[in-house]
Amino acid sequence: ARFAGRGWLDVPWYFAETFFYRKLLEAVGYLQSGPLHGRDPFARQKRQQEAAALAQLAPSWEPLAHLPSDPRFEALLHSSLWGNRADLSNLTITEQAQAGLATRSERHLLLIDDTAAVHERLAAGVQRLDFICDNVGLDSLFDLALADFLLTEGWTSQVVLHLKDRPFFVSDAMTTDIEIVVAALAQRPDSGLNTLARRL
Repeated sequence: ARFAGRGWLDVPWYFAETFFYRKLLEAVGYLQSGPLHGRDPFARQKRQQEAAALAQLAPSWEPLAHLPSDPRFEALLHSSLWGNRADLSNLTITEQAQAGLATRSERHLLLIDDTAAVHERLAAGVQRLDFICDNVGLDSLFDLALADFLLTEGWTSQVVLHLKDRPFFVSDAMTTDIEIVVAALAQRPDSGLNTLARRL
């Protein structure tokens, strides 16, 4: 009611975007009972994004898996951070995000780099970690890889993934998307990614 009668360019950006995607879900029948209820209108783009992300991750995984614990954690932490750029709402940024695990050259872009403090805190052990998940593709793959590392190394005993309950925006990760990407990992010919999938 607050913005009733105002045009798209006359309301706050986030409200306009959120309202647009909500109306889009209604238009395609996602929210209503019927044959299209719960059918993700962005599923095709998400599967394409996941396939591209797996292709990016595969050649980097074995060398990464054989790194000592500390540099492996740093690589996974920063890959998880920078993977967030892989957002299907912004294809230009998504293309730039396809650098896989090559994030070392981008450390200078961080306003604050608390890698050492995060490493010290997590290596000391925490009971539970909560991941606020965002996008499918590289973003969710690196989140899963980091979660696996933390659990396997015994740095935490529980990782809780917080996912969207609907395709809030184009590339938002839902439970179904994570299940699909883990299944895709399990089908990869790369033994390391197979092993990762089994642990997940």
